[in-house]
Amino acid sequence: MSPVSIQIDLRPFVHPHSANTTNPILVLVGPSGEVSLSAPLGPVQLEPGPYQVIVGSGLVADFTFTVTPQGKVAFDPSFASFLSGQGTSTLVVNGFEITFDARYLSGPTTLFVLPDPFPVLNTKIRLLPASSYQVEQGSGSVAQWKIKIGLDGKLHYDPPLDIAQNGFLAGNGTTTLQLFGYPLLVDARASGAAAVVVVPTGNVTASNPVL
Repeated sequence: MSPVSIQIDLRPFVHPHSANTTNPILVLVGPSGEVSLSAPLGPVQLEPGPYQVIVGSGLVADFTFTVTPQGKVAFDPSFASFLSGQGTSTLVVNGFEITFDARYLSGPTTLFVLPDPFPVLNTKIRLLPASSYQVEQGSGSVAQWKIKIGLDGKLHYDPPLDIAQNGFLAGNGTTTLQLFGYPLLVDARASGAAAVVVVPTGNVTASNPVL
């Protein structure tokens, strides 16, 4: 079938960080192959058929949409909480608003799955449903646990990770994730150095007194 023109509106979903990147915000995979979307708004030529959505650099979202031969967008009605444009030639990607509260951690913390890692401290960000979001602490340490954004727009993670079970997270089943981590006492007095860097967090601790 011949490609049809579909308008993809990412403006409600895109935060300023993504809007300024040259990397893909989303990648559509379907009959047209891989189609990268780097602009928040613009028409794309797509062959009719189903399309999978990939966020940033490789996170597969938990939904699909279809382009009809008539040049219209179709998707499951359960996706209407984060998509709009059903039956029109414009797909609007809204996402869900999620808050990441990383104020309790030492060193920089980033969400690892957007076009470029996105710094989180006490940050509201719009995300799409997907099962494998990860965070990165410092300069290269990707967490081995994963976060899911469900079709209900809520955060989900394995219950043993929750602070109520001696874990390091809070907010399961809500729209706010609190990252508490675990306290670590660093006694650098015997090092003889003026300061010690805890790798990979980038956090600098003075060797005197004990911190």
